Amino acid sequence: PADRRLRLASCAVPLDVAWHGRAKASVRVACPGPQAWQIFIALRTPAPAERAAPAIARGDPLTIQIRGRGFTIQKPGEAMEAGGVGECIAVSTGRGSETLRARIERPGLAVIPAG
Repeated sequence: PADRRLRLASCAVPLDVAWHGRAKASVRVACPGPQAWQIFIALRTPAPAERAAPAIARGDPLTIQIRGRGFTIQKPGEAMEAGGVGECIAVSTGRGSETLRARIERPGLAVIPAG
């Protein structure tokens, strides 16, 4: 439920939710029904102190796993950029090797899904 001070009518149809503004710093929530209304909700971005520290820093050694259906291959590698858990970063398996994109699963482990 919304803040009762807004005095919004109940919406009989699904709400329409969309980004608002070029910076996507707020969303527009609208009721397109017979008693139409819309509100704009500002999104709070975390302050620099609230952001989680990267799980992996650039240059950190890590295990790179390629996971597929019924198999896992792993090789030591190096992080080419920093990132947090769930983020995709560039990784390398050695000098002169091609840079790959892998998702950080936990500190020290990056995974490339196969298939």
